[in-house]
Amino acid sequence: CNKSPASAWCSMANYEPGTSQYWEQAWTELGSCTGTMAPTDSPSNVVLSDVGGCPNEFEAAADYEEGDQVSNKNLVYQCKSWPQSEHCSQAGYTPGEEVGGVENWIHAWTVVGHCSGTIGPTSAPSFVSLDNLGGCPESWSSKSQTEPYEEGDKVESAGLVFACKAWPRSGYCSQDGYEPLSNPATPDAWKQAWQLVGYCSGSIGPTAAPSFDELATVGACPKEWVGGAITAYEPDDKVSV
Repeated sequence: CNKSPASAWCSMANYEPGTSQYWEQAWTELGSCTGTMAPTDSPSNVVLSDVGGCPNEFEAAADYEEGDQVSNKNLVYQCKSWPQSEHCSQAGYTPGEEVGGVENWIHAWTVVGHCSGTIGPTSAPSFVSLDNLGGCPESWSSKSQTEPYEEGDKVESAGLVFACKAWPRSGYCSQDGYEPLSNPATPDAWKQAWQLVGYCSGSIGPTAAPSFDELATVGACPKEWVGGAITAYEPDDKVSV
């Protein structure tokens, strides 16, 4: 079986070695053989890391994103990075399970180890691992298409600060239903658009009034700026307003 990503085809119909039209995309012919190989020992998890207690089992209705871990039959799987992560929550991508003889899950999940038992409960949530960002930015509000949230914009919700993710995820930041922590119908939908970056208290203080003290005097003013197609400005042209 060839290396990834071609290995994804090795278990698929129409890629049977030596017989199908496209088998060489998935397999490499190594040579001829006779007889059979001696049976190996029963399968074991020796080559996989022991990650301790098992995370929650995979749930088809859950909203998974990059880095999330689930368990299935004592194996631990981790959701791959975007764009493969988009499949992690989709039907037909249950980790370790075949659908119609095809292992679709390998496009979305990576096996990271084996586990036993369950992960012990953690203590109550705290802000110890979050950065103190000082004053809080404005709370989230629905935006129009003319003034949407953009990558890096920050908002506050329940004393936590969230930053709008990079494109194409940033397209969700202004939409209803993606307000951080505030959609009971789909409580994790906001994770598609926003990243938790820290906590805050109070508000961001107002800055001083604008001042021209640091601007240099350039003498007489050039012509005022004029809009319209009849005016064609070029590099280094100067205007006043």
